[in-house]
Amino acid sequence: MHRSALLQPFDLHGLTLPNRVVMAPLTRARAGSGRVPNALMAEYYVQRASAGLIISEATTISPQANGWLDSPGIYTDAMVAGWQAVTAEWPSGRVGVRLAPNGVFNDMGSPNFREQFLHVGGMLNRYPLAYLHVVDGLAFGFHKLGEPLTLGDFRDVFQGPLMGNCGYTQETAERAVADGAADLITFGRPYITNPDLVERFAQGWPLADSSDMSTWYSPAGREGYTDFPAYQTT
Repeated sequence: MHRSALLQPFDLHGLTLPNRVVMAPLTRARAGSGRVPNALMAEYYVQRASAGLIISEATTISPQANGWLDSPGIYTDAMVAGWQAVTAEWPSGRVGVRLAPNGVFNDMGSPNFREQFLHVGGMLNRYPLAYLHVVDGLAFGFHKLGEPLTLGDFRDVFQGPLMGNCGYTQETAERAVADGAADLITFGRPYITNPDLVERFAQGWPLADSSDMSTWYSPAGREGYTDFPAYQTT
């Protein structure tokens, strides 16, 4: 029987992850106008708790940082209490960094992007980071200002836990982990419509379609958020 590299445990600096499948940070706009994490958000994360690691959605640290309707914050006592009710706190001293060297969002990209990002990766290697999260995939576009940077490029300059992201399938994620290019792979859109993504990977079950984005980022309550069912075998 095939032994899945993606579903093997991983020691993340003393934190034992049950698998190498990571839920990517996903802005979902369900915190309400007060931006306080709530019971609906807790339900959403609990549904996806079989992930080896969950990276929470973007969370603002001040009113000036708010750039998305109904996204959560963490700058008031009520917000902090809300997050404490949603998930356990990440221990101090465990800081992760996310880089998107190939991205095109908001005119990203520069002619020296390869030198720039590999220099940054090497500098980050000097610090005891929890992980380096690299958006290496080209599924959402590429600025075409040189050869795309790969996980292998970053593996050459960064020796800590390395995550890949963007457009991965189960097969390409398996290959990246088995080949040693990455320790962990993050999944974004598949996790929106497949709360049981790990179980689907483990059992070979098909994934639910994730092409309809009409309710993903609206204050629509459960619709498009916690109403995606787990796979039914009968």
